[in-house]
Amino acid sequence: MERNQHGPPYIKCINGIKFKKNKLYFFIFIFILLIEGIIHHFYYLISNIFDFLVYQDQKGYNPVIWHENGIIENLQILLILMTIVLFFLFLKKNYFNLNFFYRIILFFYLIGLIYYFLEEISWGQHYFKWQTPLFFSENNKQNETNFHNISNILNQLPRNLLFIWCTISFLVIKIKYVKKHKFLSLFILPSNKLLIISYLIMSVSFPKLFIENLLNLPNLENIVIYDLITFKFIRFSEFQELLFNYYVLIHCYYLKKNYLSIKKN
Repeated sequence: MERNQHGPPYIKCINGIKFKKNKLYFFIFIFILLIEGIIHHFYYLISNIFDFLVYQDQKGYNPVIWHENGIIENLQILLILMTIVLFFLFLKKNYFNLNFFYRIILFFYLIGLIYYFLEEISWGQHYFKWQTPLFFSENNKQNETNFHNISNILNQLPRNLLFIWCTISFLVIKIKYVKKHKFLSLFILPSNKLLIISYLIMSVSFPKLFIENLLNLPNLENIVIYDLITFKFIRFSEFQELLFNYYVLIHCYYLKKNYLSIKKN
């Protein structure tokens, strides 16, 4: 009997995804997400202008979309799970073709992805609903079974490293040492098509960072333009993580796809 070369159904599903087309869908989804957030946050203004709308003093983000275990958080988890499967398939196929140094890099990258995934689901607590263990209930800010809510270092350090990974890879590959090693260069930036996601992350992150932390101007709260630039109409941290997770997924897709080109050379 001929063996199925495509593997289990979940692998067929991931291998069958048309990433080029889905990239367009993702950006359309992001656009709709932001428009919904603006309408929801500024509904108190919109309903005050148009008489046919019932006035509501409504501000902030839509909890159905942005709260814990909401649409965005579950989408993030799905993206990172797909990334793990995709990266594992790549690693399984090519592990023994790489030298020891690259094996170590890829192994720790996989461990990092798995850790990130488990932290996002609080090691399963979000779905299996167990009682938070004593250590975490005493030290975790959200009373959950995870490490990133225990301290700012465990939260912000991995987050900032992920931000760097998703934004300045195009600068890192210009370093002389990286240029010399084809696989290292490929691993850092497997395709220039990732740059559009990097630019998107930077374009939404830097204005917010500049206005909130560097300008430190008083009396800007409740000004429409301020709310828009600083993304008060969504949970920005969750939105940023969504972009991070999408970048990592597309990164793994192009790594898997373009590895053959350097293997032949």
